[in-house]
Amino acid sequence: MIYYSGFNTGRIVSCFDSTRTSPANTTPPCGFTATKFGTGDYGIDLGWKVDNRFFSVGGGNAANTMCTDTNGAPGCTSARVRQ
Repeated sequence: MIYYSGFNTGRIVSCFDSTRTSPANTTPPCGFTATKFGTGDYGIDLGWKVDNRFFSVGGGNAANTMCTDTNGAPGCTSARVRQ
């Protein structure tokens, strides 16, 4: 799980990774990588595929899009989910 803040340069505020041992499993960035490309445009690499898992994206009143694969390039190359 990740709580990400896009303010300033962006950062992982808190997180949990069950594949790691304490304290690394709850110490940000918990092995995850977050990138702020621009306002409202963020990338978070969990280190594993997510297109075959349940996930949830939330944030304020804006519409959210979850891109499950970019193949290292800008924009989505596979499934998108809108909330």
